[in-house]
Amino acid sequence: MKVMTIFGSRPEIIKLSLILKVLDQHSEHIVVQVVANVEIEMCDDLIRDLEIRQPDYQLVTATYANGSQQISSQLKDIVAERKPDRIFVIGGSAAALAARLVSGKETPVFHLEAGIRCFDSSNPEEDNRISVDHTSSILLTYTSRSMSNLIREGIETKKIFVTGNPVKEVHDSFADQIESSSVMKGLGVKPFDYFLATIHSAVNIDTKEGIEKIFDGFAAVAAKFDKTVLVPAHPRTAEKLQLHGVRPTTPSIRLLKSLNFFDFAKLSRNSLAVLTDSSTVQDECAIFGIPNVTLSRVTDRPETIDCGSNILSGVEPDSVVSAVELAISQPAAWTAPAEYLTSNVSQTVTRIVLGQINS
Repeated sequence: MKVMTIFGSRPEIIKLSLILKVLDQHSEHIVVQVVANVEIEMCDDLIRDLEIRQPDYQLVTATYANGSQQISSQLKDIVAERKPDRIFVIGGSAAALAARLVSGKETPVFHLEAGIRCFDSSNPEEDNRISVDHTSSILLTYTSRSMSNLIREGIETKKIFVTGNPVKEVHDSFADQIESSSVMKGLGVKPFDYFLATIHSAVNIDTKEGIEKIFDGFAAVAAKFDKTVLVPAHPRTAEKLQLHGVRPTTPSIRLLKSLNFFDFAKLSRNSLAVLTDSSTVQDECAIFGIPNVTLSRVTDRPETIDCGSNILSGVEPDSVVSAVELAISQPAAWTAPAEYLTSNVSQTVTRIVLGQINS
């Protein structure tokens, strides 16, 4: 069977890393990467670190948010040339939407990470996810909650399969590399003596006012708890900081270059808490017992709120400080959702994608 996998962003590479390898073993597998220009080097490094083979095609777009039209014509040509039996996509990026647009009715589309909703209509990925979900043949959700979202939207139950979240399986596969990372020694930091922060969402960094408020929050946290805040800057974040002329206002905020997968995992697991707007980082914190403050008023990972690992702070500095204070006030005592702890997601997903399913 000929399967074409189409993916885009760094989190998608992480979550697909083991699935790609299993599909390579059991199918004629065509891999298409859609990458934003600013992320090429970072994504290439990640593919190398996670021991993924090079994609068969790499399509470069200006941004993920607005790239679907730009890449649709290129994808259409690739699909027409290679004639896959099935197309496999993940998430709500432009790559997934473009794949759905060019697949045609005759080629079934399998959508991993289906049913995830933040219920914020201003979020462009929300519209993409809904569009891909409602036009895909088979929907693979991480959790039963995501499945319920799809059923509530009128999608037939027979199209939906709960696979579990792939994040833990990926981390477990690279446990030795994470443990042996020397990043803490290199930065001169001690376990549980710093905060880790990461931001990249458009709403937080695209305007000068937005990104200044985020860094004001980091400064307030550093002052309140007398701790360093480490901020590894996503390439897009670094670009926006330079564009807006925003710099940390205190030496307690240490702006770092983007970190590799192993170093980031090592730092997060040894931090007092992680401040983030990343959905995947929210997953990781829930799984590995890391207190988590999400710099938003909404999340597409409500399971992390339910289990107690995550607090929504918004972006006002006082609210961020209060959320951090609550997050670190007690030892982590939650249990991650069972679907976050699944250990064989790559096998499950592959069997669904390659199975004879009547969609």
